[in-house]
Amino acid sequence: MTDKRDIAGVVGHYKNNGLFTHAFAARGRLVDEKPYFIYKDYADSDDIFDLASLTKALVMTPLLFRWRDRSGLSFDQTVGDWLGRVSLALDQRIKDLSVRRLLAHTSGLPAWRNFWMCWLDRESPATNKNDLLNHELEVLNRAAADISGTSDQNYSDIGFVVLGLLMEAVAGESLDKLFDDFCVNDLNLASRGYVLGFPRSHPEMRAFISTGICLIRGRQLRGEVHDENCAALGGVTGHAGLFGSGESVCAYISALAQSSVGRCLLAENAAARQLPLQIPVNEGLLGWRQAATVNSLPFGNGAAMGHLGFTGCAFWVWPETGEYVTLLTNRVISGRTSPEISAMRREVFTVLAAL
Repeated sequence: MTDKRDIAGVVGHYKNNGLFTHAFAARGRLVDEKPYFIYKDYADSDDIFDLASLTKALVMTPLLFRWRDRSGLSFDQTVGDWLGRVSLALDQRIKDLSVRRLLAHTSGLPAWRNFWMCWLDRESPATNKNDLLNHELEVLNRAAADISGTSDQNYSDIGFVVLGLLMEAVAGESLDKLFDDFCVNDLNLASRGYVLGFPRSHPEMRAFISTGICLIRGRQLRGEVHDENCAALGGVTGHAGLFGSGESVCAYISALAQSSVGRCLLAENAAARQLPLQIPVNEGLLGWRQAATVNSLPFGNGAAMGHLGFTGCAFWVWPETGEYVTLLTNRVISGRTSPEISAMRREVFTVLAAL
């Protein structure tokens, strides 16, 4: 029989070895607002994590599903089709990519490009919107020259930076405002006291957990996004920038699953899974990932889906059982490369799966 002592042993081992200072783990049912099992390991009151690439799955993907439903557009249409008459100075090669390929990381765009050089090594990042947009477009348009032309999977932050720009352009509003509107008006989260969002639009968010010292910025990061590209672009992008507590993440996953947007998102991604698993594994769904790696297999045996975050975060939803698990840490406080996080994820999800 598994209980809190089992997960305390796993989490405590890695914490004592200096992998992180804060950890949150939970298992819950999608139909319930709160998880039925929670484990926290931190000695202070700070509880707001930098959620890193969970932004792709929890912000970017639902907003695109919502816009598709409202506009009558299709994910198989191109970026140019979605823009219509909206002016956005993207390279035509990017405009010719379908939204589906961008969501599934099969666009052929490179995995990463440097947006922060000469933009982040200042006392504070640039805040002029026009300057930031022009810089962002310049880097993206250079990246267009490296589009591979194949539909092979290549996990790409660049693709989600494009999707973030696209969403802002067609909606005429910034991603942080669009996400807040989604949480308030579609999910009714604000009325329940949960805080999840981008810090620049949430001055009440104060209990941030540090993600360590950034050598580029020359200071300890607390409430500043760890991802340098996102920071250089103003802290709100399609690939990173979301912050929240463990309880808020759980409440959001539950509320999302019960919304019309979430039901479509879950159903379409569930149908796109590769089951039974094959080698090589095709992890890419629509903005989410299939939990098909060694460190995620314990929960769902490959049938779960969700996302990982570079800062040490993960969540997985198992559609067939209607349950989910979350694991949030600040593992980047021990360095950019922390091989032990994979082993820790595997052990934590093994314990959570046995509850």
